[in-house]
Amino acid sequence: MDTYVPLRAEREAQASDTEEQCVSLEIWALLCSIWISIVMTSSPSADPGDISAVRLRLLTPQEWASILSGDPREAACWVHAAARHGFKTAQVTWGQMLLDGRSVGRDPTAAYRWFRRAAEIGSIDGINMVGRCHELGWGVTVNHAEAMRWYEKAAAKSSDWGQYNLASMLLYGEGIERDRAQALQWYMRAAGQGHAKAMGMVGRFHEEGWEVPPDLALAAQWYRKAAEGDDFWSQYHLARLLADSRPGEALDWLGRAIEGGTDNFLRSAGPDLLNHPYVTFHDAGLRALERCCRSGEACDFYAYGRAILNCSRHEEAAAWLGRAARSGHRDARHSLSVFAGRREQPADASFAKAIELIRQLWPKRNLPHGSHEGAGQ
Repeated sequence: MDTYVPLRAEREAQASDTEEQCVSLEIWALLCSIWISIVMTSSPSADPGDISAVRLRLLTPQEWASILSGDPREAACWVHAAARHGFKTAQVTWGQMLLDGRSVGRDPTAAYRWFRRAAEIGSIDGINMVGRCHELGWGVTVNHAEAMRWYEKAAAKSSDWGQYNLASMLLYGEGIERDRAQALQWYMRAAGQGHAKAMGMVGRFHEEGWEVPPDLALAAQWYRKAAEGDDFWSQYHLARLLADSRPGEALDWLGRAIEGGTDNFLRSAGPDLLNHPYVTFHDAGLRALERCCRSGEACDFYAYGRAILNCSRHEEAAAWLGRAARSGHRDARHSLSVFAGRREQPADASFAKAIELIRQLWPKRNLPHGSHEGAGQ
């Protein structure tokens, strides 16, 4: 399969993937772990200031489960209270909630402070998240050297995410000296703990021949392990390697990747799939771009509209380009004006309906200067 997302494009998408994927998964894992580390027996209170450390220690796992599965704002009060009373797992969870803006107002600066508090009392997850904040500028200025220092601490304490993040910094060399040999070692250590994304990166090393002899069969084995662990990037890469020999299975993995992938992954993979010689992969590319439209972003409406326009789905294309244009996307406005003024117009009903729709959505007086609307009439 020739479709291939360049490493740089993949890295840019992965940075956000990690924010959207591993961080949101971590928060629920951490919430669940609170059930074990904190216990209490009273009924819920809406004011975290009224919840004492004694009451928190007496809460049973069943009572915590009931609180956390109920009103999100109520659950936030309990997590905040536990954080204030020094429970390190709750401090990381509360920081994550502030970072995500989930059930509370988004406040990256406050999130960083809570991650730092948790790290200072020994939370490995807190140490890793302080590194993330320094790497991505969440609540603090971007500082790659500081991010490395915290990742090294987390990795040394056997944090699989710390090992993965450290390896990624060493691989891409952002703000630090690149060291692929060290990166592979840390990816291997994280993979040894079952970290799916790290497994996928080990596969990438074997496919590219970085620090090891190129071996597509071994790369596919690593990609498969990671894909079975629901890493959508590895599902995509496995599909690439299987496309020629096992196209049916490749399509199945592409379907899973598109279903579970983040918007940034879909934005990277969609256009590449559209350029593949197999028409079936074109369909997967269209599905990827269509799913991106859930974001409500004008750029996603435009990308999907342009893609289906190239497939001669004129009426649908006009509708999506119209949505993008109404959201202020300048290229979408230009595409609509050019589309409406094409001199060689296909004699099919969908094209005629598209032209009518464009005229309804974007009257002539609102089309960009220089429009050729009506030129073919």
